[in-house]
Amino acid sequence: MATAITIGAAARRTGLSVKAIRFYEDAGYIPATRRSESGYRLFSEDDLQRLRLLSRARRLGIALPEAQTLVKMASSAGCDSFSAHLLALIEKRRAAVRAEILELEAAVAGLDLLQKQVQACDCDCNAGQSAADCDFCTILEEEGGYSRGSED
Repeated sequence: MATAITIGAAARRTGLSVKAIRFYEDAGYIPATRRSESGYRLFSEDDLQRLRLLSRARRLGIALPEAQTLVKMASSAGCDSFSAHLLALIEKRRAAVRAEILELEAAVAGLDLLQKQVQACDCDCNAGQSAADCDFCTILEEEGGYSRGSED
């Protein structure tokens, strides 16, 4: 029989925490491992491969149910169907990342605009006056404008 390692050694070899490995097994994301006579989890090389695949999928942002399907397919499906499924997941994740990038770029643009508004605020506020009561502060106005000058 092949050498089996403990959960601590599995954690070191996969880069996962012991807690994460327990969670993945207890939640059924990987098959239950063998146990020693004293109840310790024992991991085979196949178990380590499953954990590495699950970990890599998660680092790339693939959802746990999809990662679980990958883990199952890796040991049961043909290479062609596994590869096709993985490529579809990669493209789906790539599209999601692109959408996230667009959202983040819009957030940066909004922050840039707000920063310019704050820096352009040329007000003579009285000590203790709130920003809401300032006639010159454009920060609390609608997005886009830098000044109050053109009210229709």
